[in-house]
Amino acid sequence: MRFTRARAADWDYERSNLILQLDYTPSAGAQKLARELLDGDPARRGTRSQALLDCLAAELKVPRVLVRFRDEPQKHRRRGGRLTYKEYAHYDPDGSITIYNKTAVREKYLAPKAYLDTLVHEFLHHLDYELLKLRHTFHTKGF
Repeated sequence: MRFTRARAADWDYERSNLILQLDYTPSAGAQKLARELLDGDPARRGTRSQALLDCLAAELKVPRVLVRFRDEPQKHRRRGGRLTYKEYAHYDPDGSITIYNKTAVREKYLAPKAYLDTLVHEFLHHLDYELLKLRHTFHTKGF
């Protein structure tokens, strides 16, 4: 029986869906970096984001992920004057995360918690590839 791309994706989805948590607690250093992102100047999020993800990658023993910080509005599309799409951030399997620092329409700094949640969300995609060795990354139950 041939292992097709679709079957590989199905297998990765099922495997990911079974993993509901990682046995990992961020160090005091990682927690401090996260607090600095929550409490700090939004214009300085770029270097702090890289520092946090460098720390997490080291603790989890996965390759470093490059943060491509964009101090600009989220990519978005409108149709008939209405917002129909916006991109908070994205992960590239080359090991990089592009994240936007400002809201799509009003061009205000993202709320600190929304920014941190998005950054960590994209790092989880990195873990799917690097820690779990999945060939595809999905938004499953454990994700």
